[in-house]
Amino acid sequence: MKLHYLLIGMACLGLPASKAQEANKAEAVITYDAPCFDTNKLFAELKSKYKETPIIFGNVSDQAKSTMSFWINPKDETWSIISTKKDTSCVIGTGINFKLVPFIKGSDI
Repeated sequence: MKLHYLLIGMACLGLPASKAQEANKAEAVITYDAPCFDTNKLFAELKSKYKETPIIFGNVSDQAKSTMSFWINPKDETWSIISTKKDTSCVIGTGINFKLVPFIKGSDI
């Protein structure tokens, strides 16, 4: 499944969607062949094998109208970013040593 990640990357950086859309017009679009799986099976594996739990879900302003989820294991400090459309979920990225940045809702960054 080919996905466009410029908007996703900008969303991860906390930039407003309007800025991401403006940048999309001026920047090249990055595509990536993501490994995709049955959503229920992938979520079950994230929970059982990696002991990760979702901390953020949100709708993405992409052509697929997908949902993005961020999963973490706070003890082992692993993380996964998953893009979901109906019964298919794709692994966008995984890693280690995540750090949560303190943020007060409604405050400026």
